[in-house]
Amino acid sequence: MKVIAFDVGSKYTGFAVSDRTGTIPSESGIIESNLNEVANSIFKKVKEVGAQAVVIGVPKTLKGKDSIQTKSVLSIIKMLREMLDIPVYEIDERLTTIEATRILRDANVKRNRKKLNEVAAKLILETFLEMQGKVSDES
Repeated sequence: MKVIAFDVGSKYTGFAVSDRTGTIPSESGIIESNLNEVANSIFKKVKEVGAQAVVIGVPKTLKGKDSIQTKSVLSIIKMLREMLDIPVYEIDERLTTIEATRILRDANVKRNRKKLNEVAAKLILETFLEMQGKVSDES
């Protein structure tokens, strides 16, 4: 089952796609759109890659509370569930930005918002696949 994950941002939304077996993250990138347009942009990307499931990272504070961004993302998830005929999953993404920042720093990659959202989306996908017991050691 091909899965696509998204890290929704106010300007840039990172995405990561698994292989067709749903075990290895195989593609990632950025969608540039504001929060008002992102549901349609995500819908198009899901159809383009032929995903059979969608995972959206839900931002929470470090204490697990809703943040300002949480309501926007939950609204987007609701729209996607109405637009798509495949499962749309939510996953807590509160530490993905911190981990993505560390990964980019360790790789000596200059921090930029686009790359940060892309790496965070890959972490969201990997977390989801691990929760499903489907992640490969190759990722």
